[in-house]
Amino acid sequence: MAVIPIPMLQDAQGTGLRSNRFQYLSPMQELWQGGDIGNLVDWMQVDTSLRWQKRTNSEGKVLTYCDHYAADFIYQATRKQLISAWVWWTQDAINAIRKGINVKPIYGETVIEHGARGLHSWIKEWGKYYGWNAVSNDTELRRNLSDKYTIGLILTPAHVSVALPDMLQPGIGPPLQTQAGSRNVRLWRQNDWYKNRTDTLRYYLDPSLLHNVRKPGYL
Repeated sequence: MAVIPIPMLQDAQGTGLRSNRFQYLSPMQELWQGGDIGNLVDWMQVDTSLRWQKRTNSEGKVLTYCDHYAADFIYQATRKQLISAWVWWTQDAINAIRKGINVKPIYGETVIEHGARGLHSWIKEWGKYYGWNAVSNDTELRRNLSDKYTIGLILTPAHVSVALPDMLQPGIGPPLQTQAGSRNVRLWRQNDWYKNRTDTLRYYLDPSLLHNVRKPGYL
């Protein structure tokens, strides 16, 4: 199956976009200059940067940005859009793209709202075409992240966190993670948000896709 390009709405008008999230649908303009993955975590400043802080919209709904942070983190680590944050193509648009037709991403017409729930479904169908490898448990995820020195994802329909190699902060229990959401945390090992769910998904990224990423201690 040919890879379908990730839809980005920076060239669309954004009419009808809900939740004031249009500004998050394009990658960060500032680019990380490289280093180890721990350096990238610190550079992203998820706990202090305004880009991923939760907000309350005009209807009083609290908005969080776990999928946007994950997409931004992956983009900085790879210089590629390897997950779809918040929106994805309609089936008609996908069919047209497969026929070689140039389809413009227009909210409500060629793309639809996606979010953490959509990303959870998306990665099962599309992830392998973008370098994502599924594993079945935390132990297997931790081993692959550390052995390959790469990044991963832990997903439920309600949330997504970025999983990291153990050597960044050695410990026991769940994989090391960085996340935005109801809590924005640079590094933690929490699994209370997914441990009792049967729909939890775990993936690690092909390390050949990382850009300017080196192991600690390597120049």
